[in-house]
Amino acid sequence: MIDAEVAARAASPTTTSADGARSRPVFAGAPDAPFERGDRFAGHYVCAQGRTELTLVIEDLDGTEVSAIFEFDYPGGGGTHAPASGSFRMHGSVDPRSGALHLDGDRWIEQPDGYAMVGLQGQVSRTGSISGTVKGPGCSTFYLDAPARSGAKHSAALR
Repeated sequence: MIDAEVAARAASPTTTSADGARSRPVFAGAPDAPFERGDRFAGHYVCAQGRTELTLVIEDLDGTEVSAIFEFDYPGGGGTHAPASGSFRMHGSVDPRSGALHLDGDRWIEQPDGYAMVGLQGQVSRTGSISGTVKGPGCSTFYLDAPARSGAKHSAALR
């Protein structure tokens, strides 16, 4: 009996790079983005104020183009940073083959004093989580869990 995942891997297309290496697309079977309009990714990011709660809401998709809302909530604590929350719109792209995600801050919805918009450069995993680098002064990394849903879009991902 053949394992279903082995059969799926065998059936999925491969690509060949200029150096002759063969690879499978990360999101085999996904026609556009590895997520859907309305998905809510919850997690955190780290910038100068410290670890901050983050929700990334996928607002719109058009092919590989992505519009999202970056909602954050810093509870305060340690140092001189007071509690703050805010949100801004982002725009960028996702590569459905590699899972590479790039989002830039676009415009504020609610801006707390002392905060600047940031960008996200990350990777969508096979399970639908996203992690990467926060592009902004004093920032480092972010991590977002996959949204709670059937997972069919993410389970199609093969390496």
